[in-house]
Amino acid sequence: MQEKTGEKCKTCGQDIKKRSFNIYDGEEGRNQALLDCCQKKDGKAKYAYIIAEEIVNCAPAETKIPPKVKALFTELEKILKEGDPVED
Repeated sequence: MQEKTGEKCKTCGQDIKKRSFNIYDGEEGRNQALLDCCQKKDGKAKYAYIIAEEIVNCAPAETKIPPKVKALFTELEKILKEGDPVED
């Protein structure tokens, strides 16, 4: 992570930045690390699968699949077993 120092480069006039590092200790640190990954410029796409996997692994078994998704799968299963009615 880079932070502005408030100083300007004498040659080009751009802000001078210094590199800083976050320390992610403990449970709160872990949560902050996940948030930081999500908020990075490329973090959403880069880490989405890993974070989703982590969320699912932490969830109780009965809530791993949302009720609406479960209902959708149940309906799809019925259609596959019975066959899709043909519409004219």
